[in-house]
Amino acid sequence: AYLVNHFDELTEFIRDPHLSWTNNLSERVLRAEKLHLVSSKFRKSEEGRTVIDILRTIVTTVEAAEVDLKEYLLWVFVNHKKVAHNPQKYTPYAYSILINQSSKDKNTSNS
Repeated sequence: AYLVNHFDELTEFIRDPHLSWTNNLSERVLRAEKLHLVSSKFRKSEEGRTVIDILRTIVTTVEAAEVDLKEYLLWVFVNHKKVAHNPQKYTPYAYSILINQSSKDKNTSNS
């Protein structure tokens, strides 16, 4: 009875190409957030919450930029003095562009 009564709402993704037919991405994002929340310590203080929010932001943006977290953090730490002066050039997205450009340059020089 539920399916019959809510058929239009439940099948809207068939008619609207902008809607995803699965919620896998949403589930993965929520799972990552839940794991961060459960595994984070010292989050009950304001300072602890701030640290966790910064770490979650880094992890989320690194995943969105599709770069390796360890490699990105090493790059930032090696360039920490430059980061302080120009932080917008040291985002995960900027690192992704740099890595992709380096790969293209290597492929071009090998050709």
